[in-house]
Amino acid sequence: MELKLGKRSVNLPLDGYETLLPNELPPLDNLDDRIEEALSSLDDRIKGVKRVSILVSDITRPVPTNRFFSRIWKRLKGLEAFAVFGLGTHREQSPAEARDLLGGDYPYINHDVNRCRFIGRTSYGTDVEVLEDILASDLVIATGNVEFHYFAGYTGGAKAILPGVCSIKTIAQNHGLMLDSSSVPGSLSGAVRRDIDEAGGFLKDKTYLFNVVLNARKEIVGVFSGDLFEAHREAVRLVDKMYKVKAHPVDLVVASCGGFPKDINLYQAHKALENAALAVKEGGVIVLLAECLEGVGHEKMEKWLLSARTVDEPIERLKEEGFQLGPHKVMRIASIRKRARIFLVSGSLPEGFASTFFEIFRDPKEAFERALSIVGSNASVLVMPYAGSTLPDTR
Repeated sequence: MELKLGKRSVNLPLDGYETLLPNELPPLDNLDDRIEEALSSLDDRIKGVKRVSILVSDITRPVPTNRFFSRIWKRLKGLEAFAVFGLGTHREQSPAEARDLLGGDYPYINHDVNRCRFIGRTSYGTDVEVLEDILASDLVIATGNVEFHYFAGYTGGAKAILPGVCSIKTIAQNHGLMLDSSSVPGSLSGAVRRDIDEAGGFLKDKTYLFNVVLNARKEIVGVFSGDLFEAHREAVRLVDKMYKVKAHPVDLVVASCGGFPKDINLYQAHKALENAALAVKEGGVIVLLAECLEGVGHEKMEKWLLSARTVDEPIERLKEEGFQLGPHKVMRIASIRKRARIFLVSGSLPEGFASTFFEIFRDPKEAFERALSIVGSNASVLVMPYAGSTLPDTR
């Protein structure tokens, strides 16, 4: 069976084992026409508008922005318009990356967490601080794709605003709600998602949403536009139909993030690990294929991973020191490691990397055979070729 690892495919002897696949849909026919149809509602929203900011995803997201950005742009002729890369706490995009992502040379800025202003406080106590350029815009067009998120429930919608163009303080306060038991994948009622939507509500009247849903081949299967919340909920229903798949707990999970960019770094690959962990039994093994071409992708996360001497240390440390971005993922990884061993297949992370949590392998076949020798040849095995987007429903 072929599984994605970074920008390549690898073969593993997995035929005959249970495979958790999404309920795939074909790409939309006449995609350009469907995009134009969806954007027709934008025409009324730009009447009387002078300044427009278009929120777009960075390179760590699989959003095919270059398939629709030009069609948004042509509707803004004569207006002061520019793209904003909603980085959250991610690194800036280079000019070459911006050109590739947007599909051409368009004016853009990278989000700057140091240029945010307070606009209100949510009922969860999150101080919402948003990029000044967004607040100075008459219209905000929020783009992105919708899929499961391990503590925000789903991506897309108001997530383009929080964390996309908010301050570190705002992001940390919101992400701190991941410790609430309601913050789980595939739910719109979790504390993190509700907080995101409350924050987005402050800008709802001047925000237009354009979200897409992709199949496992990263082809567009759904286009949703209009109201910040209503359009997002429509997209969520399609995601549930495609990617929420019944499963039962097994001894061994072999999971691919789905390839680049979902495994561009460990910070992103961790999301696939979370989904795989939902399907593994206590005492089992997870084999995670994650190339991590850009390493860990977060300096503080890396420091915590490397300094931990025991699995419990980051869990206790975060409780004592309070929520911190980066270390929050180490805490989640530690919680998974307490339940199961994690074999991480990567050609980029160094040998022996973060050995408190991971066992690093270069050869995916060797990792699988080693895992099978631990759980036994008669053990139950589940293969997740697209673990970054497929949610095992074990209820």
